[in-house]
Amino acid sequence: MKNYGLLLYIILAVWIIPLHQSHAQVMGMELLDGKDKVEIDFDYIYGFIIVELKISGILPMKFILDTGAEHVILFKKEISDILGFEYEKRINLVGSDLEQEVFAYITRNVALKLEDTPLVTRDLIVLEEDFLELESMVGEPIDGILGTRFLEASC
Repeated sequence: MKNYGLLLYIILAVWIIPLHQSHAQVMGMELLDGKDKVEIDFDYIYGFIIVELKISGILPMKFILDTGAEHVILFKKEISDILGFEYEKRINLVGSDLEQEVFAYITRNVALKLEDTPLVTRDLIVLEEDFLELESMVGEPIDGILGTRFLEASC
C-alpha cells in the first residue's frame, strides 16, 4: 500500500507542479518566441561551433558555442567598456591548469541576440585580459564563449 501512496504522490506532483510554474518565465524558452524550434546558422572551424551573437542587439560578434561552459564569456573588456557596461564585481578565476589566476568582471542584464531569435538579457563574464588568443588557432576573430546557460530551457 505504501508504494501506491508514493506513486499517487509522483503523479500529483507531475500534474500540479507544471500548472503552478506555467506562469513563470523559463530561461531559454523565450529564444523560441512561441515556435517549436529555431534554426541557427553556425560555422564549424577546427572542431569549434561558431555562432554570431549580437551584443546590445546591434554589435555582431563571433562566439564559440561550448556545451562544457555554463556562462556567456566576453574575451574583450575594451568592447564592454565602449558599450558602457557597468560591472557588478571583479572575480578571480583559476585556469584549467589550476595555477594561472585570471580576473574577470560580472555585468548583468546585457541584451543578446542570435539570428532569428528575440532579444534576451543575460549576465556576462568579461575577462580582464584576453589570454586565450583563440583567433590564432581558429583563423578569425573570436570574441567569446556562449555557454549553455544562454540556451537552457529549465530554471
